[in-house]
Amino acid sequence: MKSVIGALAGGVLALASGAAGAVAIVAATPQGEVAQVRQVTVRFSDAVVAFGDPRLPDPIAIVCQGSVPVGSGRWANDRVWLYDFREPLGPGTTCRATVRSDWKPAPKPSASASAVAGGAAALTGTTRFSFSTGGPAVVAIQPGGGNEIEEDQHFLLRLNGPAVETTAAAPALTGTTAFSFSTGGPAVVAIQPAGGDDIEEDQHFLLRLNGPAVEP
Repeated sequence: MKSVIGALAGGVLALASGAAGAVAIVAATPQGEVAQVRQVTVRFSDAVVAFGDPRLPDPIAIVCQGSVPVGSGRWANDRVWLYDFREPLGPGTTCRATVRSDWKPAPKPSASASAVAGGAAALTGTTRFSFSTGGPAVVAIQPGGGNEIEEDQHFLLRLNGPAVETTAAAPALTGTTAFSFSTGGPAVVAIQPAGGDDIEEDQHFLLRLNGPAVEP
C-alpha cells in the first residue's frame, strides 16, 4: 500500500515539475488587420534563452505573401523576441508567424533535475498567429477640408502604397473614407448699374451671384 501511495505521489510531483517547467507565448503583435507594420513582437511567459549569447536562434518563422521587405530577428531580453522589417509592409500583404519545429525553450533554473537533463522546457498554448495590412489606405486628400473648391473640382488622394490590381480589387480600403470641404460664399458673376448704363456719383449696382446669399 505504501509503495502504491509512494508511486502516486511521485507521479504527481513529476507532473507538477513538468507543468512548472512549461512556458507559453503570452503576447504577440501585430495580429489581425493592421495598416502599418514595421515590427513583430513575441513575449514568452518566462525566460526561454540564455540572454547575451550571440548565437541565439530565431524561435519564429515568418512567411508573407506579397511584396515584403527584408528583415531580421533579435532578442530584446531573455523572454521577448523582435522581428524588424527594413521598411513598413505594403498594402495587401498577409503574413503567418509560426514557432519553428526545431526550436526549444531553455529549461527554467527552477525546473526539476529530469527536466534540466531533458535539455528544454515544454512550450504550451498558441504557437502561431497571422496578420495583414489590408487594402491601401488614404493618408492625404487635396484640396483638404476648409479649402474652397470649384463646381467641377477634382481631388487627389495620396495612398500609403500602390493601388495595384491585387490591392484595389480587395474590399478593404482603410483609413479616411470621408472628408468635408467648403465652396465658400456665393461669388459675383455679373455687375450691372441700377437704373441704366450711366454711372451716377452715388450709383447703386446690381450684383448677380452664382448662388443664394443666405445667412451663415
